[in-house]
Amino acid sequence: MNKAMKKTAKKLNKSINIGEGFCFDSDCYSIKTTQDAIEYYNNNYPEIDDIINNNNLYVAFDTNILLFLYRVSVKERQEFLRFVDRNNERILIPSQVEEEFLSHRLQHIESFRNQLKGLTKEVKEYPKKLKNSISTTINQFTALKNHRIICKDMPGVSTLITEMIGFLNDNEFKEEFKVELEQKLTGIVEKLKADTELFCNQYITGFKDDILKSISSCQILPRLNKNEIEFMKSRFQQCLDKFNEVKDDLNRKDRFVFPGCGDRKKIKENQQPYGDFYIYHELLSYIYREKRNIIFLTLDVAKSDWLKQDGKPFYHYIVDAYRNTNKMLYIFDANKIIPLAFEPIISDVDENEGDTTEQLSADSTDSQEANYMDGKDDIEMVEVPLPYLRDISEERFLKELDISENWAKDFGDGDITVYYFIYQILRKKRFNFKTSKKIMKSLQEKNMIEVYLKDKKNCIRKKS
Repeated sequence: MNKAMKKTAKKLNKSINIGEGFCFDSDCYSIKTTQDAIEYYNNNYPEIDDIINNNNLYVAFDTNILLFLYRVSVKERQEFLRFVDRNNERILIPSQVEEEFLSHRLQHIESFRNQLKGLTKEVKEYPKKLKNSISTTINQFTALKNHRIICKDMPGVSTLITEMIGFLNDNEFKEEFKVELEQKLTGIVEKLKADTELFCNQYITGFKDDILKSISSCQILPRLNKNEIEFMKSRFQQCLDKFNEVKDDLNRKDRFVFPGCGDRKKIKENQQPYGDFYIYHELLSYIYREKRNIIFLTLDVAKSDWLKQDGKPFYHYIVDAYRNTNKMLYIFDANKIIPLAFEPIISDVDENEGDTTEQLSADSTDSQEANYMDGKDDIEMVEVPLPYLRDISEERFLKELDISENWAKDFGDGDITVYYFIYQILRKKRFNFKTSKKIMKSLQEKNMIEVYLKDKKNCIRKKS
């Protein structure tokens, strides 16, 4: 028997089958086990830098991270894949993730290309929306003029409204306005179409996929056997029954959440709800076999079955992982771990955010973005106007600040410098930093945020 065969045999001897004595259970713990688990969790809690740079710390990806890479910019995808290529020996892909990824890969590629190409058609409709908006405004002023009080008791107001309606009617799409509007629109459409074509030529196809290439070199975990799968389906139902008993009790609900709980509606749709449950147990088996802690990164936090709504872990997940393995499964929201890497070009999460397609011409290099002096807190940056930079709204500014505050609270020292937030977080998400500074000032004046001094640096936080 050669060394490789001996090594494989040794691993097999250390393996354990998922079954009654080795599986997820939400209520079979003791005080001692709970205390030991929490103590181990805290004592071995990984820092962000460890996740990125510690070669001995293994990281597992959820399916949504891999599929999300098909929707980010070329630059962001390349940066992330460089991390994957450098660390492929310590990156784990559960077999369930492999199956889901391969099932949806081509669909995501095609869907994104269609979304991007559809922007040209969408832009052409904007003038119609403008005309409709003017018509709506005229109707609103007309209704206001006909208000009983205004038309009977406020003749001066009525006269001014009449003048406004006449102004809107007279100036609605004058010939010179229509000509200039058409010229500008044509310029936008042609440039958008050309850049979309350029991007799609740079983009991924089913036969040329740098994402597939990178993750193919990572560790793919072995598939669960037939008996294990059958057992887990039964265990899933047991967990679901317990959860359904308490789901309306807000004080007890979290205690019986389990991986895959958020997919329970799939049962009514005749779909398999077990994916996350399989992933959890695959990772558990690996931890037991290799005797090492694992970081599990996911973007699937909305269902609140990997992490609680506040982004914190479920205590019984911590205890369960430790009870089964004497090691730990650390579950993290990938948005907090890598807040700069997961900003999609096209966002279908919130259509009101105003996100636009990034201009992706070949000459958009780092040197064009901005020149700044590292380590300065509140300096005047020299900005080169780039077409892919965008303005940030107050709502989006507060949302990003909230994400960053949670990150700093969980993984940093609790404080965020103005410099880092404006010039690193927001800039790398393609927000114009001059606009960001204006919004910051506006929110200060509204007493919604606070800029304060910490260790001779200007820091920023939301006001409660």
